Amino acid sequence: MTILIQDIAPHHIGSAFTVHTQNGAMPLKLIEAVERPRRGLPTQFRAPISLVFSGTSEWQLAQDCYCVDHPVLGRVQWMLVPIAKHAVPNPDGLPLYEAILS
Repeated sequence: MTILIQDIAPHHIGSAFTVHTQNGAMPLKLIEAVERPRRGLPTQFRAPISLVFSGTSEWQLAQDCYCVDHPVLGRVQWMLVPIAKHAVPNPDGLPLYEAILS
């Protein structure tokens, strides 16, 4: 499934996603979705999309590929990468994760 920025922002900002880990299901909340600059990427490829999620204070995810569920977008497999807690506005101070779709 190809996901475009208009499929996500602004409709799903703040919505809940569920990531499946070896330790069970973990909730994530989408807090940012932005299209990144193309930086010389040929026009036949779409512009990269950055999705930033906040996690929970109970546990942190390692960088890895995870199955992620969303009630509208369905089940996808994304590489989630921990990022700095101050990378985007994060008033709760929860762990942050980024997925880049290209």
